[in-house]
Amino acid sequence: MNTLQMEIPFILNHSRLEASIPWIIRLTPCVYNFWYRRLCLRSLTIRQGEAVRQAWLAVGVPLELVEIVSAVIAHEYSWPRATLFHPEDECYVLFCFWRRTWVDSLELPCCVMQIEEKLGVELSESILPQLRRMLFGNLCKELVLLAKSSSSSEFRRQ
Repeated sequence: MNTLQMEIPFILNHSRLEASIPWIIRLTPCVYNFWYRRLCLRSLTIRQGEAVRQAWLAVGVPLELVEIVSAVIAHEYSWPRATLFHPEDECYVLFCFWRRTWVDSLELPCCVMQIEEKLGVELSESILPQLRRMLFGNLCKELVLLAKSSSSSEFRRQ
């Protein structure tokens, strides 16, 4: 199948995104990273903002919290600024665990610290190891629960 004719998934799902990349591209990490990111950006640009908002309303997570967490992730991982991620997006994709690199980066710790600071919560040690397997909607639900139980969080009353 011609790569220009590939179906671009609306939801950021690692298995579908990786299956869209030709095997020869997977052999060179920098080229693989470029292609993978390009597929993600295409998926993000075709999204309808209202449809994503409706998905969040159906999940029951406050949009204000979603916007804060999305903005932090977008800033740390250089996603487009106005990105509102979908509840079914995989954290594996959003937090760029798919990237093929030789060394670890500081993006994840910085991102976690900013989320904790902006929401007034402390991410538990039980959430962080599961992050690679979580959906973004589940992460936000966990953050809502943490915010409700935290005395310093502005989201505890919602």
